Amino acid sequence: TVSSSLNSSQESFVGPSTSLMILHNSSVILLTILSNLLLISAVFRSNRIKRRRRVTPVQVLMLHMTLSDILFAILTIFPNLLTLITLPVFHGPDSLCRFVKFLQILLQVVPLYASAFLLVAISADRYYAICRPLDSIKMGVYNRPSLYAIIAWSLALLFSTPQLFLFYKDEESHECLAYYAKPWMYTVYVCCFNTAVWLLPSALAGAFYTCVCRAVWDSLAIRNMRDRNKER
Repeated sequence: TVSSSLNSSQESFVGPSTSLMILHNSSVILLTILSNLLLISAVFRSNRIKRRRRVTPVQVLMLHMTLSDILFAILTIFPNLLTLITLPVFHGPDSLCRFVKFLQILLQVVPLYASAFLLVAISADRYYAICRPLDSIKMGVYNRPSLYAIIAWSLALLFSTPQLFLFYKDEESHECLAYYAKPWMYTVYVCCFNTAVWLLPSALAGAFYTCVCRAVWDSLAIRNMRDRNKER
């Protein structure tokens, strides 16, 4: 029956497994916040030692990435800790289910997308600074990373909007579930998500850093040739 299945499903959420999930999520939150705060502290400490009055362009993007990681820990993992107690029953109407899941997954997916896109932004910033320094100067030393950061966060918000239409509240089990009209839709969604978060950013960042490495190698080769000519 439905009641027995609900009871059995509720029992499955009580016990060591739930405690382990809480411990794991708490550890991730703590480590994420501490590590990113250490990175922020290292950035400003380095600037203070070198007597810089403001952060460098690449540090701007690094600070944006630390912000996305901290938001992921506070706004995504922490709410999951709070919802473990009431799983699998969702206390609220269907509209609230959609809004809560949209808010949870939006806050989860946006920092996830933003982290990947900001990594691409950092690689693009290094590419223009090393391979195209004149274009970099024309665009502005600080205008370029700020523009890249805006693009990264905007794309993260855009790619997260489908989360609003995926969830509904099941009237029998009272669970807030993801809904796919066809089985293949889930496969398409996962493939698109992995492509947008992992494959495409990795390919773009790899391409930018490959160009940077080639430019550095060519510069070293030219310098070595000049040194050899001087020795002759």
